[in-house]
Amino acid sequence: MSEMLGNRHLLALRFADAIPHFEASLHRHPEDDGTIRKLLFCHALLGHRDEVRGLLPDLTRARTPQACLPKGPVAGSPAIPVELRDEVRAHADELGPGRVHLALALASEDTRTATRELDFVPVDSAEADWRREILEAVQTERKATDANTN
Repeated sequence: MSEMLGNRHLLALRFADAIPHFEASLHRHPEDDGTIRKLLFCHALLGHRDEVRGLLPDLTRARTPQACLPKGPVAGSPAIPVELRDEVRAHADELGPGRVHLALALASEDTRTATRELDFVPVDSAEADWRREILEAVQTERKATDANTN
């Protein structure tokens, strides 16, 4: 129920309102990667660096081989629907382009897509140091995924 309410707020671009619902859902299901990614997405768009840093270990934790399989239209639904990604990109000027790319990278189930999104964060922006931390986490996640799928 909490995640459903969080999703409604998320789709309406009410990121601050979505956070408590995703946190409640994550409390009940701490291994749910989709909820972790939605929570990271909201915090990144709102510029909550400490919260993102606190969640990065959950994103890069050791996973079962099944959890490391690529997700997508065939394997399952993405954490952030395509329509929402497009809507967030359309509001990049008001949300901050650097934050938008950081958030989309954190929401990506595919680490290669995440790395590509991070390439769009301007190196002279306020998010540049944050980009480096997230890139390191994504690369750690990629290594864990590669190790578990081989």
